[in-house]
Amino acid sequence: MAIAGVLAIACALAAPARAQPRSPPPDATAIRRARAHFESGAGFYRLGHFREAIAEYAAAYQIDPRPEFIVDMALAHEKLGEPGEARALYERFLIEASTTDRLRPQVEDKLKVLAATPPPTPPPTPPPTVATPPPAPLVAPAPPIVDAAALHRRRVRRTLAWSIPVGVVVVGTALGLGLYFGLRKPACSSGLGCVEPPAGP
Repeated sequence: MAIAGVLAIACALAAPARAQPRSPPPDATAIRRARAHFESGAGFYRLGHFREAIAEYAAAYQIDPRPEFIVDMALAHEKLGEPGEARALYERFLIEASTTDRLRPQVEDKLKVLAATPPPTPPPTPPPTVATPPPAPLVAPAPPIVDAAALHRRRVRRTLAWSIPVGVVVVGTALGLGLYFGLRKPACSSGLGCVEPPAGP
């Protein structure tokens, strides 16, 4: 039988019990099949596979409706942290089992513990995840903007700064030489046929 179908049967068993006609007792073959399902469920229970154990216990109960199989299912639900399902199965056991059943005192104690146990609190809601923005890419600084006109003006000023004094020196030198040679009397030598300018009256 598929696990999903058997689990549906287990959920039906956990529902409130209703008066149902007793089915005829199983024959020896059915009892062996129920025993095989029970042993398989016990193996799953020991391994911690409680959901599979519940399915096997439910299959055994469907073949051979023994009240102790209900207790086995309830214990597995407790291991899964499902106290509501476990409580419903324990209550069903008390309805179906005889008043002299050896498991009745234990089941009654289980129900008292479950009644005093507060329902499990839901896990806290995790805080919303805030996405961290990626770091800004490194941008190399932009080269300074060169003003061509300002650069040209600086060059002109630099040129004028040294060309004006040089020009003044050159002009002054030329004027000095011109005055010197223009005002100087030529030297005359009688031997060279130089004619002295006539003296004044």
